[in-house]
Amino acid sequence: ISGLAAAGAAAFNTLYMRRGVREYHPVTVLTYSLGFGALFWWLAVPFAWDADMLTARHLWMFSYVVFFSTIIPFFFFFLGVLFLSAANVSITSILEPVIAAVAAYVALGESMTLLQMLGGLLVTLAVGLLQWETGKSVKPRENIT
Repeated sequence: ISGLAAAGAAAFNTLYMRRGVREYHPVTVLTYSLGFGALFWWLAVPFAWDADMLTARHLWMFSYVVFFSTIIPFFFFFLGVLFLSAANVSITSILEPVIAAVAAYVALGESMTLLQMLGGLLVTLAVGLLQWETGKSVKPRENIT
């Protein structure tokens, strides 16, 4: 059930985000999107963490993850919708795990099995074929200030 709820929330966010970036700056839409998501989880699970457990090191690690794994990728996702359709941006975002696996293999020396490499290749080919078929782009908005 939680997987279906997550998929529904992601679809809702993608479709309504497209409407939002047409009317407002992507940073504004990003702030509202992440803010309402944070508010939801704060209300849904108010006692999920203990403030006494947080140290300065934990806050730095948390800040790193928030900035590099959440804010930057979502900003580029929202910005991408200005230039492509929501479907194209969603399809292209499927490459994220493949790129992460290749980066871990190259930068961190992680091992990959032949089956994992084949899976990454198939995902990349599927995204390429889908993008080839939909080749239409959306004209960007003139002023996003």
